[in-house]
Amino acid sequence: MKKLFFAVLFMVATLSINAQSGSPEALKEVKAGDILHIGRPDAPSFKHIDFPRANAIIKSGGIANYKKMEGSKL
Repeated sequence: MKKLFFAVLFMVATLSINAQSGSPEALKEVKAGDILHIGRPDAPSFKHIDFPRANAIIKSGGIANYKKMEGSKL
């Protein structure tokens, strides 16, 4: 009985993991010429944006303010 219970539990866990993949729109490839908007994360698949370190921006004469990046176009 325990083996049957664990087998069913394993099957349910395996199917639920496969059901949590992202939507097809979120998985599109980025191509040259695409315009991207930096916004707030609204999906569980959103990880992070890799900005350069603040000291590299300051050395090149810029101002490192990442909070103003939201809403800008790339």
